Amino acid sequence: MSASIFELQNHLSTHPEDWEARLALADALTAEGKNDMAAMIVSLAPATSAAPELLVRAGRHLLPIHPEEALQYATLAMQANEMDAEAALLAAEACRALGDGDEAEKHYLVAAQLDPAIEERATGLKEWIAGNTTAFVSKATVPVKLQVLRREHSMPARDAAVAVAVLADDDTEDATPVTVALPDPSSIAMPAPDIEEAAPVVATQEADTLDVRPKQRRLLGPKLAAAAAAILVHAGLFFLLGIVMIVLPPPPAAEITATTATEQVQEKPETKKIVVPQPTPATAAVARPTTSAMTAAGVSAISLPDFDFKAPSEAVAEVATTDLGSSFSVAFQPKGTVQVNFFGIKSKGRRIAFLIEAERYMLTDPKGGIPAYQIVKEEIASMIGKFGVSTAFNVLMFDHFHLSAFSEKLVPGTTANVNMMRDWLYPVNREFEKIGLAATKYPPLKAAQEIEPIRNKLLQGYMLAIQYALESDVDTVFIITSGWRHMARWETKEEYEKYLKDVRWTDRDEKAWVEAVTKANAWLKKENEERKAKGVPQRVIRSMGEIIAEMGIQVRHKPGPNIDAEEREKQVINAIRAIYSSQGKTKPQINFVLFVGKDEKNIPMQEHFEEIGSRARGGKVRVLQGMAALKNVTGRK
Repeated sequence: MSASIFELQNHLSTHPEDWEARLALADALTAEGKNDMAAMIVSLAPATSAAPELLVRAGRHLLPIHPEEALQYATLAMQANEMDAEAALLAAEACRALGDGDEAEKHYLVAAQLDPAIEERATGLKEWIAGNTTAFVSKATVPVKLQVLRREHSMPARDAAVAVAVLADDDTEDATPVTVALPDPSSIAMPAPDIEEAAPVVATQEADTLDVRPKQRRLLGPKLAAAAAAILVHAGLFFLLGIVMIVLPPPPAAEITATTATEQVQEKPETKKIVVPQPTPATAAVARPTTSAMTAAGVSAISLPDFDFKAPSEAVAEVATTDLGSSFSVAFQPKGTVQVNFFGIKSKGRRIAFLIEAERYMLTDPKGGIPAYQIVKEEIASMIGKFGVSTAFNVLMFDHFHLSAFSEKLVPGTTANVNMMRDWLYPVNREFEKIGLAATKYPPLKAAQEIEPIRNKLLQGYMLAIQYALESDVDTVFIITSGWRHMARWETKEEYEKYLKDVRWTDRDEKAWVEAVTKANAWLKKENEERKAKGVPQRVIRSMGEIIAEMGIQVRHKPGPNIDAEEREKQVINAIRAIYSSQGKTKPQINFVLFVGKDEKNIPMQEHFEEIGSRARGGKVRVLQGMAALKNVTGRK
């Protein structure tokens, strides 16, 4: 072991947070061929580095051994710097190592677009993607199983032309032989003798033709022998049954026994007359049907389900649930139906999905930062904690690229499930260094059904979360999101380049944009270092364009083709038709809470969410502006 490695190890033992030293040690170990040790050094870091360039270097060391962790580091780097081509390339290579061709293609196209030189460097990756994505799969390509034929006669001369008749399943018996040149037999590697041997094929000397068709078995003789044996066996059985006498004992004679009983005289019951007094006017007033209401004297610290129970004047067909404290229903409501107050939206359901955005847009300063996000998680957990066992639920979290779920399917609202759900929510977005779903290591999910007009491959953010929830057969969906997000339309690099050409995006524009992003990154890094030193929560931004505008940099923002609102609305409507209406099921209700900054007056594309809600069984939309509005709804102090 070299002295430099020894010194770096000693330094890390006292300064484990020093990422520069940690990566230097990993580089030194990799240079000596100790890739496993280098990956272990990186994976044992107490916290993730905040510098994008260090994240990419760390991911490179993790890639050969832990590709899933390398993908997480790459995602964090891309979230910190959207223009980091090396981070996108690392993500593509990690997806290749995980066998996900579609995700690898998506990240590769981003990397190649950000840095065209990557296309020449990563030719192997490009070729792998071409053969491992759905766009390149050919249905005509089928595997061919080769078996060794046992030779009955001597092989023909080297390079001699031999006729071989090859028949497919639908070929006829008179197929025309195809003449090919056989390679040198000595150059053919023979398989191990323990493999399954194919049926022998004889090459006749008269017509040097190898008939590789399956031989038809001659089964006439064995069939006749089996039939004759069966006839003999049945004849013997009939003969034995004919000579066997079966003697049955006669049934016993029926006997009737009669008994006499002494006649008893029953006393005549005494009849008493009961006089019911007529009700007084006061009594009549009490007997009239009354209406009961459950109300709260003060504002609760948690969002309890709203109950509005009216005493029925006639028999109720079904009692909703035995857990009256958490799942209460009136007449004609299915068992397990609960009333939910979702940040001011009052609705009900029995199979409920909660969709929570985990993107950095939910954590910006005008919204209250990380503390406000913790309130959102705790409130939703408290809502679910009031459900009964007859109510099914699931919680989904989504950011721009990922979707994760607490459970693969709806689960009952038992105490155990609620506690596990709280534990699942707890680590999400608690620390600045671990923002987003990639840091949680939760497995990403995809929609199962292809719905027009947007392919599953292009679904992102709240659109992906909605379709996944609908596929779970829910009857009510509650979503809290930061609002409208860009969804890229292009799938290939060529499509994106054509779009940039159509909007006249020049090399000069590209250079100016990259310089502006670099300056914004440096400014934000310095700002968060100062905040961290003061013990103030670090700043989370929507995008680098936000910092570029604050710095007053005059630059054209890089455009991208976007899937418009009309297509997204059609996607949700078609999903409801395919999953619910076509199956004779009741449409689900979709409700939105738009969590925006305290000073945001104009909510981008609010009518888009209102349109989806109105088409989904009268769903509602509510806007919350900042932590103050959040506290007003939840009652927190």
